Amino acid sequence: SNGNWQLLINDYFQGDTGNLNSWAVEVCYQTAVLGTESFGLQDFAIFPNPNNGNFNITFKSASANEIKVNVHDIRGREIFNQSFQNTGLFNQNLELRNAQTGIYLVTVQDGERKEVQKIVIK
Repeated sequence: SNGNWQLLINDYFQGDTGNLNSWAVEVCYQTAVLGTESFGLQDFAIFPNPNNGNFNITFKSASANEIKVNVHDIRGREIFNQSFQNTGLFNQNLELRNAQTGIYLVTVQDGERKEVQKIVIK
């Protein structure tokens, strides 16, 4: 931990002589594991990227959760929001007809699992 440390060395045997030439302290600690489960989506892909506003989202899902897809522009304004039924293999074509040229963030959520990916619309 942070702070000042003090090392004390005692010789409990009277009459001993000698020099302390070196010493070392090894601090051992264990890193806590918060979890081993990935929070992303399996085999997640958005393509093509860059695109003209027409692109595909694919991934595998083992849940029965509804799939939520949101698209935000770089200023944070939502330009697309739709939920889809989960069939185990999500393969959806999105067509953002009125999207201007720029950078967008696509958020796909399957229950607690979520992916956010940047796309470029030319």
